[in-house]
Amino acid sequence: MPFASLLDVQSHDTTLAQLHHRRSHLPEHDAVIALEEAVADLERNEAPLRAQEATLSQRQAAFEGQLQDVDAKIVSADRALFGGVVTATRELQALEADLVSLRRRRNELEDLELEVLMEREPIDAQLARNAAERESLLARLAQGREAEIVARAAIETQAHSTGAARAGAAAAVEAGLLARYEAIRAKNNGIGVARLVGGICGSCRLQLASVELDRIRALSADALVTCEECGAILVR
Repeated sequence: MPFASLLDVQSHDTTLAQLHHRRSHLPEHDAVIALEEAVADLERNEAPLRAQEATLSQRQAAFEGQLQDVDAKIVSADRALFGGVVTATRELQALEADLVSLRRRRNELEDLELEVLMEREPIDAQLARNAAERESLLARLAQGREAEIVARAAIETQAHSTGAARAGAAAAVEAGLLARYEAIRAKNNGIGVARLVGGICGSCRLQLASVELDRIRALSADALVTCEECGAILVR
């Protein structure tokens, strides 16, 4: 019986199982997941900062709009005061009072805008740091995804060649024996056949009883023998 070919089938099945495990536990994939989580964490942590920045930008824009209005009124009052448009003393005094009030308001608005700018400064600095970190993370993420693609392709190539070799080895095994091997392998953690060396089963690594070993030795070389413990086909 072609036990040697069956051992070849087992060897290829073991390799295919290892490749499947590697494909399911790629360190390159874990690295990609970690980077994706880092980007997501950055976005979550940045959301409150962006909300603050948006609020401060609105306040700054409002103050700038008010400053423009005040500046326009100051220009208009200056022209009226110094352009000879108004000559009456009472009106001149009113314009001067308006200018004093407008300039005071302008100073107040400038102070308020400065406060906003000071509030924005650390937020804008943090957002700039976040932008640099995001760029770095995204670059590493792109590299990580490429590395994962390459790693998966290498595994697929090896799995394809191993599968072809396995098919060739399986073709040399009698159909009934191959079916029995498959049934045992399904129940025995992927091991359907193993060598018996020094009275030890190569599948479960247990020492066979002396009586069992004597029985096996009395059998013909082509007799099918299985391990009493794990059920694997034993090749002597």
